[in-house]
Amino acid sequence: MAALAKVSIVLLMLVQAYSCAALRNQQTVWVTNHLQRLKTTGLHSDRKVRKILGEGTEAGDEARVSKGLRGSLIRSTYKAKTEKLTTFEKIRHDVEMSKKRAMYLSSQISIGTPPQNFVGVADTGSNLVWVQCSQCKPCFKSSANFDPSLSSSYQQVGCGESCDVLGRSKLSCDPTCQYTYTYGDNSKTVGDFASEVLWSKDGVGLGNFLFGCGLQNTDSFDGINGLVGLGRGAFSLPSQIAPFLDNNNKFSYCFVLNTNAGATSPILFGAEAVPTGAISATPISSIPAGSDFYFVNLNDISVGGSPLSIPSTSFQYNNARRDGGVIFDSGTTYTVLESVAYQLVINAFKSKTQYDLVNLVDATGLDVCYSVPSFDNLVIPHITFNFEGADFNLALENIVQRLTDSNSGQNFICLAMVKSPAGSKTIIGNFQQQNFQVLYDLDDNLIGWVPTDCSSV
Repeated sequence: MAALAKVSIVLLMLVQAYSCAALRNQQTVWVTNHLQRLKTTGLHSDRKVRKILGEGTEAGDEARVSKGLRGSLIRSTYKAKTEKLTTFEKIRHDVEMSKKRAMYLSSQISIGTPPQNFVGVADTGSNLVWVQCSQCKPCFKSSANFDPSLSSSYQQVGCGESCDVLGRSKLSCDPTCQYTYTYGDNSKTVGDFASEVLWSKDGVGLGNFLFGCGLQNTDSFDGINGLVGLGRGAFSLPSQIAPFLDNNNKFSYCFVLNTNAGATSPILFGAEAVPTGAISATPISSIPAGSDFYFVNLNDISVGGSPLSIPSTSFQYNNARRDGGVIFDSGTTYTVLESVAYQLVINAFKSKTQYDLVNLVDATGLDVCYSVPSFDNLVIPHITFNFEGADFNLALENIVQRLTDSNSGQNFICLAMVKSPAGSKTIIGNFQQQNFQVLYDLDDNLIGWVPTDCSSV
């Protein structure tokens, strides 16, 4: 698909935070992304759709489009109301959601002619972009459903190459293409695979955008309208917009510290997604074949500069069980470690930490916590993920969660990692990715990172 001159895409993306801070608006005339709260005004446009006609990109356009592909992220969860929870309860909630790999990143998209506006969970572990449609049965509670009858540009995908791209998610094609998609928490969507117009904030439409019209949708999608896949497949959002970015199929994000309440974090697509400075990178694994997840090879973990010699089986993908391995994930808060690796890490961490251990498991869900006199000049062992080809060196703010008891004023720190069952996936969560610009490069099959003051990106 050839690039279109002077085209823009909008992806309104968000990761809500614990607080209800307002987003700063970063508008451009090109592709504009926003990560913002679930309650947001939609995109509106009276301009005519500019369909993909195959014109070449003019000199300099790709850079301008890439520059426009940036937005703001705010952390939060969508499956539970957390506004009234205490700090301890919020952390426990995040621990439970991390264990389930519940999705935190949500986005707003605008599709159809005239445009209809929706909020969907954005997931680096899946490909399909879908919204619940008005004909659904069963349905989840949704603030808005897509009505194909109100869009003049809606077209169901027929049998052929576009349907075959669904792979194992293809349900049938008789006579039109239908998909089925099941997620890790057993929620499910079944519906029609269709083509629509994806709208930008400045009123430019991209035709032939493939998405799912969800007709049978089950389980906990309440409060959203669908899902936006950011995974590795051909019909994920990054893959579909790459042709309009001079075929730069890459994106990056940079999470600000979660102590910086209300601050926004950038997400970038295309050429502008590549960080400045020396990039450390590890290959995206080809095992398991065809996975939506961003699997990588983790060789070991070091605590206080000492490698732990964790058995390789702790980080290997098991084809028979279809589980295990190591993934990077934007939506999981705390890193989830396979149980053998987890036990070795916490044993080493406790042996090298001199503060008084306290039991806050019931309050926070975190196993290793300490009472500290203050948060100034903390002394804890550094932790390094030893990936294939590069080390991911965690700073203090990536290792421990800080807590203060609002009644006593007592300060605590807790190791911000949780345990998964033996042989299960290890997930590198977004707490450990704070103040790193993390690049997902599907052109070179790499995940890269650069330590960064994300508040200044």
